[in-house]
Amino acid sequence: METGELISYHVTVGQQVKSGDLLFEVMTDKIDMEVDAPADGTITALVGVVGATIEIGKPVLEMETETQVLSFDFSQPAAPIQEVQEVQEVVVAPPVIETPVIQTPVIQTPVIEAAVVLPTSVRAVPKARQMAKDKGIDIRTVIPTGPDQTIMAADVEGAKDSPELAQRRAANQALIASRITEGALIPQATFTKIAEIDGKASEAKLMKAWARVLKEALNTEIGVAKVTQSIYGSALPVYKNIESMETSALATLVESTTNSARLGKVPLAMLSGATTTLFDLRSMGIESARLGLLPGQSSTLTVGQAKKNKISLSLTVDLRVFDLYDAATLMERLITIL
Repeated sequence: METGELISYHVTVGQQVKSGDLLFEVMTDKIDMEVDAPADGTITALVGVVGATIEIGKPVLEMETETQVLSFDFSQPAAPIQEVQEVQEVVVAPPVIETPVIQTPVIQTPVIEAAVVLPTSVRAVPKARQMAKDKGIDIRTVIPTGPDQTIMAADVEGAKDSPELAQRRAANQALIASRITEGALIPQATFTKIAEIDGKASEAKLMKAWARVLKEALNTEIGVAKVTQSIYGSALPVYKNIESMETSALATLVESTTNSARLGKVPLAMLSGATTTLFDLRSMGIESARLGLLPGQSSTLTVGQAKKNKISLSLTVDLRVFDLYDAATLMERLITIL
């Protein structure tokens, strides 16, 4: 990610917000996303201009909490919090010498919630909520017809995308298309193989194994961008350093992130740092597919469902990073681990 377009603000200067309140919306080359307040506080400045393209490291807004002032930008998962340095008197020997207490700025990591909770102002029957989730429809855009402005299942069934949502989906699709077009200029080769392993191997197990293979080959931090469906189209949240995670913990992280992405919410920390992309199509019954390289990444791995106990692996590599035989070795190593 190099830039992001500021779509809109949902707060004004002087407004008091609670942790989790929506601050602003931004469109990146991976997904349109909503950014929530990381803490309770008061908005002190709106720095960005709506519609402007903002570079990495440029602030979007400023808010003040009870103890500190922080800025939210694209350069870090969350901006370091500069705390007030306190001076303590330490008596070593007469006279008294004042020694400053050195404190390390704390970098706060965005919290990924286990589930997405729709706004309490939206009334909907459980079936309608589930239908909206399955269809990828933001339930807040559905017109209610039930008692007390309650959204019924029939409302979701006949719901259509709002013009704003359709426009944002088109913009997201155009951004992804442009990235794939750029990637097509990279010298690359694709290898496909049917692997006789458990065809129901979890995504977490597969992601962890692939990250481990690349870690061994490249000896660098690995970020796996997983293609995920959202209300705005395809999203690519990045999972970093997962080769050392417990599979169960990774599975929980994937589930919670997927649920958030469906409503267009991906933590800032997961929008950069990808070294590879994984596209698992088994749940849709797709046998095989080829996804080209994305700029800045060494490889893409597409997974399809071949037969009951077999999966189809399609690996595309950057030939500036891997030799042809290197790519074949990566494939064999992955199958061995799985």
